[in-house]
Amino acid sequence: MMLAPIFQDPSFNMEWMARNRRLSDSIAQGSSSVNFQSHSAITDESAQANSSQTAAPNQVAAGAEASQAKSSSEKATSEKEPEEKSDRSEPQKGELTPDQKRLISQLQTTDQRVRAHEQAHLNAAQGIAISGANFEYQAGPDNKRYAVAGEVSIDTSRESEPEKTIAKGNKIIRAALAPADPSPQDHAVAANAAQMIQEAQAELMRSSYAQNQASGEEDEDKTVGSNIDQQA
Repeated sequence: MMLAPIFQDPSFNMEWMARNRRLSDSIAQGSSSVNFQSHSAITDESAQANSSQTAAPNQVAAGAEASQAKSSSEKATSEKEPEEKSDRSEPQKGELTPDQKRLISQLQTTDQRVRAHEQAHLNAAQGIAISGANFEYQAGPDNKRYAVAGEVSIDTSRESEPEKTIAKGNKIIRAALAPADPSPQDHAVAANAAQMIQEAQAELMRSSYAQNQASGEEDEDKTVGSNIDQQA
């Protein structure tokens, strides 16, 4: 409270009092406005604080749910990836790998070639073949046996007469070289048969020469005897 000075002039006192009241009212009104603003500020801050406190748990809960969803997704992905990788890298049980399939294809080709080779020998070796074709086998990844080598046994012995030996040698050569792809062994057999033919031909020539010589001597003996008879 302010102390008002006392003056003798009533009009001055009344004027002073009026100004004092206006000042008091102004101060009172200003103070009320300030307090209102201050309260309003506090109320806003409190509301914001309450809003923040209310939003914080919601944000934490939402974050936890998002984290849990992400973790579940990553776990599902990590569990799925090995299965997919396993499906790509490992063949099913009983299924052949690409390398095994290629090996089987090669074995099948070799089997067909070997069988055709030996059959050609047999077809040309009629009369001199000792046995049928014998094969060596290799087991494939599919547990089947494939022929990888073979042979046909033939009689390469000399005959009692050179003519028969020559005929047999020619048959041996035809049998040895009958396949489309004769092996080194086939060529060796054919070379031996050719040598046998040459020897038989030489023997035949010697035999023929000997026969001619013997026939010439007989003719000469007959001529000499005839001349003696005529002289006598």
